[in-house]
Amino acid sequence: MMRSPISRTAALLALTALVMAPSAWAGSFYIQEQSISGLGAANAGQNATGFDASTVFTNPAGMTNLTRSQLSAGGSLLMLGSKIRDDGSSARLPAALGGSTVAITGKNGDNPNAPALVPATYGVWVVNDDLRLGFGVNAPFGLVGKYEEGFFGRYNSQKSKLETLNISLAGAYKVSPKFSVGGGIDIQRARAVLTTAVPAIAGLSGLSAAQTGAYIASVGGVGGLYNSNTDSLFRVDANGWAVGANLGLTWKPVDELTVGLTYRSRIKHTVEGDLALVRGASAIRSGPAEISVTTPDIIGLGAAWRVTPKWELLAQANYFHWSNFDKIDIKSNGTTFSAEQQDYKNSYSLALGFNYKLTDAIILRAGTQFDRTPTTDQHRSTRVPDGDRIWLSVGASYDVTDNISIDAAYAHIFVQDVKIDQVSSTGARTRASLTDGSVDILSMALRYKF
Repeated sequence: MMRSPISRTAALLALTALVMAPSAWAGSFYIQEQSISGLGAANAGQNATGFDASTVFTNPAGMTNLTRSQLSAGGSLLMLGSKIRDDGSSARLPAALGGSTVAITGKNGDNPNAPALVPATYGVWVVNDDLRLGFGVNAPFGLVGKYEEGFFGRYNSQKSKLETLNISLAGAYKVSPKFSVGGGIDIQRARAVLTTAVPAIAGLSGLSAAQTGAYIASVGGVGGLYNSNTDSLFRVDANGWAVGANLGLTWKPVDELTVGLTYRSRIKHTVEGDLALVRGASAIRSGPAEISVTTPDIIGLGAAWRVTPKWELLAQANYFHWSNFDKIDIKSNGTTFSAEQQDYKNSYSLALGFNYKLTDAIILRAGTQFDRTPTTDQHRSTRVPDGDRIWLSVGASYDVTDNISIDAAYAHIFVQDVKIDQVSSTGARTRASLTDGSVDILSMALRYKF
């Protein structure tokens, strides 16, 4: 049996197509669910409240609002749902093979995202009346998605898994009763496992006329050039560490109003690992991989206005500098093979919410948010077919004792229907519609005050 002669160039083109999905690197899948108390109000006012130890991540300056040292541990269960339908995916054969258009068929992509648990742990130490130190361990970026074998969009994406670990070290100082500053560093590890299918037509690169005929016959004729039974699978498994910084301040122009401003820096990730092109049980090609991407700067402005002793109104605006995520550099053995343009657009989110103090031990909250996607129609992929989002959230905090508290929240996110139209380096054009996109989030945290 003739072994598929996938060329070095074809393998590298497949790698380029594989990582074209930017959300696998946290582009359009930034995970906002880092504060359970904040989530209950759709993250409105989270830069200003300094409600609990999660302020280490949302605004380190807010730590000065805490009068007792505390630890907080919890997590959010994310349950994503969507339907992806084929809108006529196809490929045009080279002129030497007739130049006809062939349909790319396969299974639809219902619910490719498995439920994911996003953990978060924070701690704040009250050093003295003015100084606070804090730490946090969380996962601000992530993605879990896997389409069935034979998915019609397999040449665009097959499996996506991103896991991040972020370690925050922060400090805050109360400059005056009305003004506090804070800041810290973020030490971040990212690991990605990404796969995509490569059609048999990639094996034609560099073959003579006689070899071409024999190869086409080995895959069952022209119809086998874009067939799931003759596909190869390209896989990248890479990881690495990177460092960023964050700054924050809080200001009380009057006792009833707190304003918070934060800046979280971009982080340039250079992850290293291995790539492999596999057909059946045989590895056709393997080698080292190095991929460089840059995550966005984030600026947040929040406000918390205590209207009455029971009611507190919350607002939040975030600006995401996604345009610095303009390309993905791909290297192997020190040689740059591709610098793929992404052309992400800058985006924003706006949130409104409230806290209501039902009793001395119970706080109720709710909120809504509009979150604009940074993805563009030109580069949106099946790996993360992201659209604009609208949030609805509710939550509560309960002081079980003077030292122990519980936070809980639920949010439902409506995701806009979007279209996908992507052409891979191997000529496959994936055309699809995403409908019924949604996210349900269940969150809980336990706090202990010293």
